[in-house]
Amino acid sequence: MKRTTLLLLCLCGWLIISCCTRNNKIAVTPWRLENGTLYIFSGTMNNKKTMAGIEVLRSIQRGTLTFFIMKGYPDDLLEGEDWESSHWGLLKVGNDRYYRIAEQGIDSIEKRISDPNDNLAGIVQEQSLLLQLPLNKDKMYGETFQLTRTDSLYCWCVKGSDNYDPSPLKIEGLKNTMVQFTLRYATIADETLIDFVPGLGITGYRYHHHGTPNEIAVKLMEVKTNPDN
Repeated sequence: MKRTTLLLLCLCGWLIISCCTRNNKIAVTPWRLENGTLYIFSGTMNNKKTMAGIEVLRSIQRGTLTFFIMKGYPDDLLEGEDWESSHWGLLKVGNDRYYRIAEQGIDSIEKRISDPNDNLAGIVQEQSLLLQLPLNKDKMYGETFQLTRTDSLYCWCVKGSDNYDPSPLKIEGLKNTMVQFTLRYATIADETLIDFVPGLGITGYRYHHHGTPNEIAVKLMEVKTNPDN
């Protein structure tokens, strides 16, 4: 009898640990994209102080696809003093690929995902790939025919990583040091650097144009969440 009771207790303990582990894995998402979430960045544009934001307006899901309608991106600052926040889409495919969709493609993708008779073939193109997880130093991703280049241009390259302290953001559950990766996309004309922290999102954005004085350097200062979510 005692042996049976002990076995039952061990089994219950194993089930509790297993459930907790699964729940923890589900809770840890690469990018915090709940509806209403707002990332606020502060820094400079052409050596002048400025601010920018990325906001999650709404989302639609079908199978392994989730399409987020977004407002604002740091490169909006390139539009000049009278810049307005852009609207764009972020298509999450599975748990490891994120595609940035231009505003003119939002309605098309939203319509296709909403149509149960659409098999969604060709819904996104390789050149729209913004993020491919997991990240590690020297990883390259993007359009397949560009990945063989010896100059590392026209594709994303993980330049390195460092420690990131999320405590100033005061986000519940984020207290310990995290890993921040620096992603680089360069062309003959310009260079973009994005800092990304798995479990949080974009934490920094830098842009430099080789032929003009355009230069952006902003860092994440605050993350606001919708209290209704």
